[in-house]
Amino acid sequence: MFWGGEDMLGGMSNKFNIPEDVEERIRARDALCVYCGKVMAQPPHHGAMRDDRATIEHLDDRGSLNAEENLAICCWGCNVSKGPQPLPIWFLMPYCRPRGITEETVAAPVKEFLTRQRNSDREG
Repeated sequence: MFWGGEDMLGGMSNKFNIPEDVEERIRARDALCVYCGKVMAQPPHHGAMRDDRATIEHLDDRGSLNAEENLAICCWGCNVSKGPQPLPIWFLMPYCRPRGITEETVAAPVKEFLTRQRNSDREG
C-alpha cells in the first residue's frame, strides 16, 4: 500500500478505506501535526524517525473511520499516545501536559470537532 496510488484496496490508499480524495484533502489541510504542531515526514517515510511520521488520526475512535470530519493528520507519537481515549481525557495525560497540548493549542480541525461534539452532546 502507498499513499496517492492504486493499491490492493481497490483505489484506497490506506487501511481504513478512506477515499483517496478525502485523504488528499486532509493531508493538504494538516501539514503540521494537529496536536503538537510538529513538521511531519509525509509518506513514503523513508528514513524518518517513527515519532515524526504523519499518520491518519480518528478524532473519535467510535465514529466513522472514513468520514472527513472525523479525520486529521497527526504525528505518530501523538497518535500512539492518544490511542482510543476521548480528546478531553487525553489532554490531561502526562504526554500532553509537558508538550503544551490543550484544547486551546490544537489545530482548527480538532477545535471544530470538539465544538461539534459538545453541540451534539447538548442536543442529545
